[in-house]
Amino acid sequence: MMNRRWFNHEELQDQLSRFIVVYSYACKSLLRGKTLTSEGEDGTELVRKGLLTKRELQIMHSSPSWQPHFCLDVIREVIVKLHMIPGGEGLRIVRIDDNNKIHGQLFRCLDNTLKDMNTLIGNCIRVRASGLPASYDAITMTS
Repeated sequence: MMNRRWFNHEELQDQLSRFIVVYSYACKSLLRGKTLTSEGEDGTELVRKGLLTKRELQIMHSSPSWQPHFCLDVIREVIVKLHMIPGGEGLRIVRIDDNNKIHGQLFRCLDNTLKDMNTLIGNCIRVRASGLPASYDAITMTS
């Protein structure tokens, strides 16, 4: 993943990569009205593949309807930790200087992406709850 090119902290790189992937599985489960630990869902497989630890899955299971948000929170926490590593050692390409506007834009871009991902969860839940219009199927079949 691209974060390995930008970030220089192996443990945080791994955590960021894992939760980016787990986010999509958590969204899929939520939109099915299930949790990652539900039968037929991917929670145990994610643990087996090393994308989640058993402890992380248990924490996510304690708040089933917030699993995608938990992933976003972990991703945001990792980005903040990378930013806070003294001397800018968390980044390969640039040293983060709080007084430099361009460096601030890098983290603003990441934060805006997380905000968009959060908005997408809400939009998907809204579409699932309200359903698609009957004409949607007819339109997609004729396309």
